This record gives sequence, C-alpha cells and structure tokens, in this order.
Amino acid sequence: MEKLSDLRAKTDRQILEFIESKLDAAWRFVSLAEAEFSQENRAPVRELLEKVAQALREAQTLLLVLDERQRGQLDGKFDRISQALERAVSQGETLAKCSGQS
Repeated sequence: MEKLSDLRAKTDRQILEFIESKLDAAWRFVSLAEAEFSQENRAPVRELLEKVAQALREAQTLLLVLDERQRGQLDGKFDRISQALERAVSQGETLAKCSGQS
C-alpha cells in the first residue's frame, strides 16, 4: 500500500510540474504578445494569443486530477495569465478598430 501512495504522490508532483510548465509557457507567450503590441507589430500576436489559450486549456484539463490544495497553488498563476490574456485581446481589438481592420 505504501508503494501505491508513493507512486501516486510522485505522479501528482509530475502532473503539477507539467501544469506549471504549461502556465510558464503561456506567460511567456502572453508577454511576447504584449511586447509585439507595444511595438505595433500585430502580425505574430494572434498566433501567440492562440498559444496562450491552448496552454491554459491544457493546464485546466490536467487540474482535474489534482486535489484542491494542489489546484489552489496554481490559482494565482492562472489568474495572472488570464488577466494578461484578456488585456492583450482587448488591446488587439482596440488596435484593429483604430486601424480599420477586423
């Protein structure tokens, strides 16, 4: 029984680390998108934001296997990335309206 609980703990740690790597990637992508917006270089932004959304979806799916305490450890990262994604999308919509694009 002890081996089973050790294996479960190891698996949970690996899943948590994998989720954190997805969130770190999402943060890098959203930061790059914000930098591109600030330089008015909109071409790569859509792709970057799609990568952010994909990484968030993958991480959220994996959250289901973690316990509440482990999920709570990631709440701040999820919130920070989600808010940055919303800002970037909003900024992109504003730039598109200003330039007459949709």
